[in-house]
Amino acid sequence: HGHDVVFLCRQSAGHLCEYLEGRGFLVRRLAGHLPQENPGADSASNILSRASLADAELDESLSLVKALGSVDWLVIDHYDIGLKWESAMREQCRRILVFDDEANEDHDCDILLNPAHCPGMEEKYSRLVAATTKKLLGVDFLLLSNQVQEVRDVVQARSGVVKKILVFYGM
Repeated sequence: HGHDVVFLCRQSAGHLCEYLEGRGFLVRRLAGHLPQENPGADSASNILSRASLADAELDESLSLVKALGSVDWLVIDHYDIGLKWESAMREQCRRILVFDDEANEDHDCDILLNPAHCPGMEEKYSRLVAATTKKLLGVDFLLLSNQVQEVRDVVQARSGVVKKILVFYGM
């Protein structure tokens, strides 16, 4: 649609750098790699090690973003990036959009998107983001491909009792 889109990606297991480049997107690769999960450690220890790596990559990330010049929108979809990282990017980025589905961490963003249905979400986020942050909360903001809408428009409504439902969330 006439916009330059650049992905900033870490080359960890399962990365999508080549996939994105194959579709014509510019990809800036971070040198860092995810630490190996330690199966014997509790999940909090593993999360802390990934968060520490995200902090370690902040300088490299900031340098790559600065090289791009003025950035209109920075879109963040990453569990290990929070307030510290987002605030550091403010000088280079006019606006920040954060995808979040946990409501457990402060964010410095202009728009926060959480399409989950969770009671009390508005109250939780009122403590985690600035009063000026636009909050897009709930299933009205679910991100679905055009194919879902196309199928929805042609599939007949089902009658009878539903016995099984499969829900797939992707990655």
